[in-house]
Amino acid sequence: MILIVGALKAELQPLLRNFGETNPLPIGQGTLYSYSQIDILRLGVGRLKASETLRTYLKTAKPEAVLNIGFAGALRPDLPLCQAYHIDSVNSETDKTTYTLETLQNRIALPKAHLLTVDEPVLNSQRKKALTRLYAADLVDMEIFDLVKICREAALPFYAVKIVSDQAGDQAERQFRKYFKTCAQKLFETIQPVLPK
Repeated sequence: MILIVGALKAELQPLLRNFGETNPLPIGQGTLYSYSQIDILRLGVGRLKASETLRTYLKTAKPEAVLNIGFAGALRPDLPLCQAYHIDSVNSETDKTTYTLETLQNRIALPKAHLLTVDEPVLNSQRKKALTRLYAADLVDMEIFDLVKICREAALPFYAVKIVSDQAGDQAERQFRKYFKTCAQKLFETIQPVLPK
């Protein structure tokens, strides 16, 4: 059994449509969608909600691996919207630890990126510039660092594929609203090679 996790239902919607109707179950701060060979878990936005939801799930389930999919903001201006990346390393603005991740490069050909987990969305250029200066990160999200930590504690393989939903900064909210459906569909198409048939 593989577990696919994402913070928002919007990130998971094309995946849910692909597997069809199921009875969603509330779990932690999120929702669990169970199928015969795959569980899909909406975690909730932010480190606390996502961590609580994943920990609650892992109390009663033991997946073979966890795949985190979802949206990320780009800190670098050369990273195009709706481009997917394997996340090969993560760190956090509140923890000096850097985790190196295995990727699914042998199954999905994508560029690699370093991701920084932040506590709040990056919605202005000053914050974006500060983060870019302080961290050598390509992308930002609000959950992955803590998810990796939980999976390490549980000795679970963890993979992540993120797609650029916005160029973090002043235009982030407008870009996200405009592109999130397109990005979610492209993200689903990107991970199809690793989904159970």
